[in-house]
Amino acid sequence: MPLLLSLMRERAWLLAGAGIAGAGAAMLALVPLVALWLLAVELLAPVPDRDAMLWAVWLTVGGLVLRWLLMAAGGACSHAAAFDLIFVLRLKTARHLGRLPLGTLSRIGSGDLKRVLHDDIDRLEMVFAHMLPDMISALTATLAGIVVLLAVDWRLGLAAMAPIPLALTVQGLLWRWAGTKMAGFHDDLGRMNAAIVEVIRAIPVIKTFGRNAVSLGRLQDATTRYSATVADFTRAAMPAWIAFTVLLGGSLAVMLPVGGMALAAGTLDPATFLFCVTLGVGVCLPLLRVVTFGSSLQVVTTAMQRLGSILDAPPLPEGTRTEPPSDTTLSFEGVSFSYDDKPVLTDVTVTFPQGTHTALVGRSGAGKTTLAHLAARFWVPDRGTIRLGGVDIADFPLATLNTLVACVFQEVFLFHDTVLENIRLGHPQATREDVIAVARAAQIHDVIMGLPDGYDTVVAERGHTLSGGQRQRLSIARALLKDAPVVILDEATAFADPLTERAIHEAIARLCRGRTVITIAHRLSTLRHADRVVVMDAGRVVGEGEHSSLLRDCAVYARLWEAKDQTEREAAHAVR
Repeated sequence: MPLLLSLMRERAWLLAGAGIAGAGAAMLALVPLVALWLLAVELLAPVPDRDAMLWAVWLTVGGLVLRWLLMAAGGACSHAAAFDLIFVLRLKTARHLGRLPLGTLSRIGSGDLKRVLHDDIDRLEMVFAHMLPDMISALTATLAGIVVLLAVDWRLGLAAMAPIPLALTVQGLLWRWAGTKMAGFHDDLGRMNAAIVEVIRAIPVIKTFGRNAVSLGRLQDATTRYSATVADFTRAAMPAWIAFTVLLGGSLAVMLPVGGMALAAGTLDPATFLFCVTLGVGVCLPLLRVVTFGSSLQVVTTAMQRLGSILDAPPLPEGTRTEPPSDTTLSFEGVSFSYDDKPVLTDVTVTFPQGTHTALVGRSGAGKTTLAHLAARFWVPDRGTIRLGGVDIADFPLATLNTLVACVFQEVFLFHDTVLENIRLGHPQATREDVIAVARAAQIHDVIMGLPDGYDTVVAERGHTLSGGQRQRLSIARALLKDAPVVILDEATAFADPLTERAIHEAIARLCRGRTVITIAHRLSTLRHADRVVVMDAGRVVGEGEHSSLLRDCAVYARLWEAKDQTEREAAHAVR
């Protein structure tokens, strides 16, 4: 909430303008009623004053025109403030998410992230563009109506106000009860959002394995639970809400007997009685909009608390050193790391010398990818230090470190944009010629030229119109364009056919010359391109050196090659 208040203060003039315009429009809404009262008084007079009647007509016309102008001005101010606030808040949140460790993001979950970035922030538009002006307008209309009633006849004015205290008491009790239910409501909503995201992402797997019943069953359970929560909440809240609306509309039940007695006593004329009753019937009804705002404010408050918990999450600490290191030797010194208290790396000490191509091998779960993520500073090690050129990578700002390390992982994400811009993500200032050069080096240029609009072809969402190998090569081109001194490849040729794999390795060897290259090798056949090999097992480095020495001295490496050779023999036998 402090952040929201700060953003509101920056747009105080727009919000104040919207409030003033809304209040003015609400007061001008009474002008036609006052004019009708003046007309009725003249019409019932023994000798009507034609000039007074004409003045009442022009008063009505002028009041309506001015009210419409104020409503338009207020709407423009409130929408400008709301959209600007949402724009700034969404960008601020997205930038903060980009600085959070991946572990924090995984704990938050995709469903909650979608809800915060889209649903929760969008609610602010409804509040500031519509509900806040409506609340100001409603309060002004009620207060102005009561003031006019008290000025015309204090007895009927008090009668019109009589139901308000009881109605507000009922609504206050309802709000207090609803506040205790909001946490459960939003928890169920978050689970439903997460289930929806999971089903959308898993559609290919669902279709492949025919697991509709299981996958959709989870979504159905989450949706059913959310629907039951909403239904229970509505049923419990409905009696109090009905009582509140009935009480707000109960002014007439008090005004009629009070006004009738005044008429009988001759202390109230018929025209004034009709005016007061007409105005009094609706004087409390605008408070319904205030109550709606209050209910929405509870939802927004909960949403802002969720947003605040994300913005309060500590980002990765950044240093201030912007000077590049003297060389690109990457070293891990006693590095340990855990996921949710489960050790993944334990006391890892290993060096990747400048200008060498090192293959990182090991069984699945050995910690290879985690080591690469730590080198890119996606996470912070629990213990130990990671140095680049002798400098702790924590001393660099993330923007500087990002220029020093380029990563190509198996999971390739492509934006819904042109092929050109997807590659240029690695270097936004690169020219078209630069992009074409790296695309040729990554063996993807001919594929791109075969697309409908070449480099200007818009890639479908997440790149689903391209094959896995094509997406991989686009990612390699993106990394090559970045021209970072340290390159981390997580089996960059995983989706390539043998001919393309050879061409990609040749391109990588040519363009990464003089750089520190680390390849996470899931297929041991890729080791022939490496200068040295580092072997990992159970989160530790158990061997490093050349292929021949590791086969002799490292049991884990020998078992990996033995398994590879056996698999190849079985495959060859199956072919024969």
